[in-house]
Amino acid sequence: MSRNIPFFDYSRLFLDDRDNLLEIFESISSKGAFIMQEEVHKFETKLAKYINSKYSIGVGNATDGLEFCWMALKLRPGDEVICSSHTMLATASAIITAGGIPVPVEIGE
Repeated sequence: MSRNIPFFDYSRLFLDDRDNLLEIFESISSKGAFIMQEEVHKFETKLAKYINSKYSIGVGNATDGLEFCWMALKLRPGDEVICSSHTMLATASAIITAGGIPVPVEIGE
């Protein structure tokens, strides 16, 4: 007997906060403003406070975020970075962009 167990119930998450999300989507979309806007600044400020950090930075995607992490860690050209061999290409790409060398490894026993 096989069962279909969803990884994450995104539709339920949306429905739980539907009105608030639609208000945000409408506000941002009606202005055509998606980058470097007041909403991003508010998000960064609230996130920093929530995680008890002085700063937070909103990025366009996970690859950008990974590149910033490597830069913040002062990754130097030629530094090797161990990463899962079962990951998205963006993981290795971010390491290379920051000057490092990805070293994929199998994770397990």
